[in-house]
Amino acid sequence: MSIFERSYLFSRHLILRSLNKLNILQLKNYRELLFEELKVIKNKTNLNILEIGPKDGFDTMQLLKLNPKKLTLIDLPNKKEEINNWIKKIDSSNINIYYENIMYEDSIIKDSPYDIIWCTGVLYHNPEQLRFLKRLYKVLKPGGLLIIETATSRKIGFKNDIGVVEIWDDIDNKTKRKYHLSQNISHLPNKVAIKIWLKQVGFNDIKSSECFKNSPLLKYKRAAFLAIKPLDEKENKNKTYYNLDNLNYEIGESK
Repeated sequence: MSIFERSYLFSRHLILRSLNKLNILQLKNYRELLFEELKVIKNKTNLNILEIGPKDGFDTMQLLKLNPKKLTLIDLPNKKEEINNWIKKIDSSNINIYYENIMYEDSIIKDSPYDIIWCTGVLYHNPEQLRFLKRLYKVLKPGGLLIIETATSRKIGFKNDIGVVEIWDDIDNKTKRKYHLSQNISHLPNKVAIKIWLKQVGFNDIKSSECFKNSPLLKYKRAAFLAIKPLDEKENKNKTYYNLDNLNYEIGESK
């Protein structure tokens, strides 16, 4: 992408954002649009839903509009105070909350299998991204829906010609500020890489979201997918490292 294209995108982004703030335009943000896409696919009640990384509670309150049978929230222990600030203001009678790392603890399994997993702004904070997606796949019901949204690669992700992961480590402060990198961001996949991983762990119905249509700059910095777990899990060569007898180790699995 040329400097002129980037300048155009940035200018358009600022204009739309300003018009929206002044109430001249009434544009929905990407989180609202992503929820609308979810409702098209899974607009049912009495569902078992998992939300990973509920942050400010905005998405939690959206998911409660589906009238789920149960809504499970999982976040890291250091997020407890932040979540407590808003969770006490809503009806949380059908909400279970766990504070742990889902990669190493098993509360995610207790309330599984899930009809829907909502996971936004989390993947790029986890360096074990393929294994993370596999874990989510395993706790979904057959026919269940994963909504995954994440930041993407900072420098080379604009092209999205091939699957690429940028690894940032031991970065100076100037570079961190330039590319908006926090301490817990090290592996940034591009859009193609995420879609490949979703296929490798077993998803076969994968839709790229249009939730960034009102944020022209964000669609080059973030990506979102809606992926359905197949009802009938047939043998999938993409899910294994090798295709030889006794060497078909499943991708994303480990002890």
